[in-house]
Amino acid sequence: MVPKKKHHYIPQFYLREFSDRYGPKGQEPYVWVYEKRMDKPAEKRSPKNIAAETHFYPASGVTSTKIQAVEDALSRFESRVAPLLREVLSFRQVPQGKERLLFAYFLAVMLTRTLKVRQEINVAMEDLVRKMNAVITKSEDRLRAVVRRMERDTGERVDVPISELRKFMFNGKFEIVPSKEWSLVG
Repeated sequence: MVPKKKHHYIPQFYLREFSDRYGPKGQEPYVWVYEKRMDKPAEKRSPKNIAAETHFYPASGVTSTKIQAVEDALSRFESRVAPLLREVLSFRQVPQGKERLLFAYFLAVMLTRTLKVRQEINVAMEDLVRKMNAVITKSEDRLRAVVRRMERDTGERVDVPISELRKFMFNGKFEIVPSKEWSLVG
């Protein structure tokens, strides 16, 4: 099976609950989308074309088998939750017992799979790495010890003199881009 490239961070079954079911017969129900930051008029889109990104889950450093396994697990999970969502919307009641726990878990997962959360994780990771760099670069001896440990653990040699590396890290004029592995799949 070829792994899916287009990953939805908001499930299609959830988006379909917001679709305009009164459109023309034979036409797929659509959702009205307004992109506030673009300041464009609202437009109708199919749920399959909303809240999705090509390779939202990592494409590098993680096997396509692992990505597909995550997609499959989310699909199975969502198929258990979809009837609960319809029930909640129809009866306007929160489920009870195990179904309540499943629904709460679904809401928690929904909160963690968005672009906004990914951006917040990236900001937090960048801040953490910069703070760690500040501690590591306080002395050449500390930095040298960290470099030696990294060389031993990875088997790769750092060919930059410690004084230059310390200066580079200390000035902080570099970009830190956390990998997608720090999100749901990682």
